[in-house]
Amino acid sequence: MIRLNPQQVQTKQVTHTFFPPEDDYFLTLYSKKEFQLFLETNATTTTGMQDVAKYYNVGDIWNDYIQGKSFENPAWHYFMLLKIVKFFSNNDNLWISFVEGLHRHAAILMCLTCSEFDYEDNNLVHDSLTNKHFKLAGVPHYKESNSSPIEILNSIIKKAYDAPMLMNHIQVQILHPTNNQLDIGSSMKILKHMSNWISTNKKLSAEPTISKRLAEDFSQILTLSTPDNRRTL
Repeated sequence: MIRLNPQQVQTKQVTHTFFPPEDDYFLTLYSKKEFQLFLETNATTTTGMQDVAKYYNVGDIWNDYIQGKSFENPAWHYFMLLKIVKFFSNNDNLWISFVEGLHRHAAILMCLTCSEFDYEDNNLVHDSLTNKHFKLAGVPHYKESNSSPIEILNSIIKKAYDAPMLMNHIQVQILHPTNNQLDIGSSMKILKHMSNWISTNKKLSAEPTISKRLAEDFSQILTLSTPDNRRTL
């Protein structure tokens, strides 16, 4: 799997091509109806898994894997589908130079693989996330659950529990080079500035809203205190 954060202990090196194979690669890819439908595929369903395997040209390998298997643990099959695509597919060639909000998509990937965040080797180990990790992370207002994370994930995939953050469609904004002659250094500098601007604008737009809501809440609380009910305290 592609690393999601810089390694603290760098024992391995992974490189990825920055530029697409042809100048019109993205225009050709985006215009394909097959790719547009693929983006809307729910890979947590049996049909969706089959469609993903077919898109990445690993349908035969996937069919051999699921032969005779039940789907009582669909989260495990989803994880195995990811591994099969990464190991065997030659069609896994979507170049993405920059994605705004990538941390959100990384978080969704961590949820769907039910993996703890490995800060040293960055390995996504299926079903390594446990309730104790939420305690150790000091998640505000965390309440102990009788179900394990993998049980909750399977209930979401089986539609026994509604989780819009994992199941609803999300928008992705992608900026990509239009030719192979672009200077990488200047391009990355521009993308970094754009990311900073977007983050700053989001922060500035949220601050007045938070302040306004706090003021309204405090004002409402003050109205709950009257001379009559103060004498009854």
